[in-house]
Amino acid sequence: MNPYSSAVLVLAVAALGLAAALGLSLILKLRSIRTRGFGEGTPLALPEAGLELRYPHWWKRARGAAAAAPAVVDGGAGAGPSAPSKRSEVVLGTGHSRGLLRISAWREPGPGDEAGLRSDVRSFLREQGLELDDPEITVVPLPGPADAARRSGGGGLNAWVASGGRRSSRPEERTYFEVHLVALEGARVFFSYTNSVLQGFLDAYYLEKVLDTLRPARPTR
Repeated sequence: MNPYSSAVLVLAVAALGLAAALGLSLILKLRSIRTRGFGEGTPLALPEAGLELRYPHWWKRARGAAAAAPAVVDGGAGAGPSAPSKRSEVVLGTGHSRGLLRISAWREPGPGDEAGLRSDVRSFLREQGLELDDPEITVVPLPGPADAARRSGGGGLNAWVASGGRRSSRPEERTYFEVHLVALEGARVFFSYTNSVLQGFLDAYYLEKVLDTLRPARPTR
C-alpha cells in the first residue's frame, strides 16, 4: 500500500471514529434530557398578565445587550397602535452562547382564536425577517397545569412554530427559531427562542416543559 492510500485510510478511520463518538454523545445527552427534566425549577412571575411559570434553574436572566433586546418588535404579535402599554418582559439565557428566550406578557380580554393567533405569529416572523425551513404554524390546546383553567372556561391556546432557518439580515448564519403565542385567562404570553440549530433542538424539550408550567398566578398573602 502506498503512503497516500495509507494516509487516506487513516483519515477515514479517524473521521468514522469521531462521528461515532459524536453520535454516542448526542444519544446520551438526549437520554439525560428526557430523564432529568428540571425539577421544581425557578419561579417567574408575569404580573402584568396575572400569570406565572417556572424555568430550569440553570437558565439565568440575560444581561447587557441581549437583555435590552425587545421581546416583541413593533408590528409583531400584540404590538401596534392598540398594544397595551403594560407588559412583563424577561430575557433568559439558557447557558449556551446563542441560547436566548424572550418572554413578553400582557392582559388582553377574550380567550383568543386560532385565526388571530396565527396572524400575530405570522406578523412577528415577517417583521423579524425570519426565513424558516418549515414555516407551518400549529395551534394546540395548552397542556399541563393550564388544563384546569381551560376546563373552567378560561381557555388555553398555543400558536407555535419551530424550525431551523435564517434572518434575512444574516443569511450566512443558520439558527434554530421557536415562537409561541399563548392565550390564557384573558392574557397573552409571547415566547421567542433562538439558539444554534443543534443545541436549539435539544433545548426545545425544556421550553416545552416551561410552557407546561404556565398558570394563573397564586394569590399573594
